[in-house]
This record gives sequence, structure tokens and C-alpha cells, in this order.
Amino acid sequence: ACAYKEPATSIGLILGTGTNACYIEDLDKVGTWNGDHDEPKQVIINMEWGAFGDNGCLNHIRTKYDEEVDLSSINPGQQTFEKMISGMYMGEIVRLIILDLLQRELLFLGHRDTYGDYKTPIYNRGGFYTKFVSTVETDEGIKFSNTRRVLEDIGIRNPTFDDCVIVQHICRQVSKRAARLAGAGM
Repeated sequence: ACAYKEPATSIGLILGTGTNACYIEDLDKVGTWNGDHDEPKQVIINMEWGAFGDNGCLNHIRTKYDEEVDLSSINPGQQTFEKMISGMYMGEIVRLIILDLLQRELLFLGHRDTYGDYKTPIYNRGGFYTKFVSTVETDEGIKFSNTRRVLEDIGIRNPTFDDCVIVQHICRQVSKRAARLAGAGM
């Protein structure tokens, strides 16, 4: 769509609920092209890059949280790259990290008794939305009003300053990893 207004555009990228990319390639470099070689002498290549890593080439950078997201998805073993960078999965990765720290008693100390209720969203798949990741990341300073609001929304009452620092760090690291992977893909 951008190429209509900006003819020099040579790539297309979707980073949203899912992810994909495409680019313009010269016809003479596309060995599988059976169509005309008339003008224009270029084609758009759909990379379907969400499936990058399905052959195991990303296994060395996948975490146990990535593996859990994959196994509980509707398409285990498929769309590996997409599950590491897209909006459909980032919130779940953050939830799994928070839950792991909670269960190992490294987060929300002193409030353990109030988090045993498995109806609390943090215990349920999809209970931490990707929009929460963005909201938490916007906090600046030491009040953590957005982080506290998100944690309250998922049933975690009266989080400490340290809890907020850790949750924000988790959100920022998951986002940063997604951005770096997307950048590496480009």
C-alpha cells in the first residue's frame, strides 16, 4: 500500500497480531518463476516469515516459555518465528515468566496466600494481554501507576515497588527481544 504513495518502497512488513514480510525481487533471480518475463521485471516475494524456525534453526534461542506457548497453541511446531514476536503471543510469554517467578516465590513475596486462587488471570492461558505489555512499558519514574493498574486487573493486589520493577523489566525484555528478532529478519 505504501508503494502507491512512495514508489521507492521495496519491502512490506506486518507486525501485529501476526507477522509477515514481503519484498520486491528481480525476475531473473527467481528460479521458480514460470510466468512472463515482460515488464515489469520484478515480482513481490511473500516470505511467510512467521514459519521461520519451523525446521529447528531457532531452537538455540527459544526459551521454555516459547516452547510452552508453542505446545499450547492451535498449531504446535508451526509459525515458530511468529510465536516469538507477534502480538498474539507476547502477552502469554510475559504471563508464563511472571507465573514461573510467582511459583518459585521470586515475585509477589508476602502476598503468596492471595495468589493461590486459580481463577486469578495470571494462572490462566491468555490472562495477560499483549496490550498490558505496552501499558506497563509506558511507566516512567517510581510510581508505576500503569503497572499497578495492570497487576490489579489480573488479580494481583498491592504489588510492591520491587514487584513492579520486575514486571516492567520482563515486559521490556520480551518486547525488546521481539523487536530485535523482527529487525534481524529484515
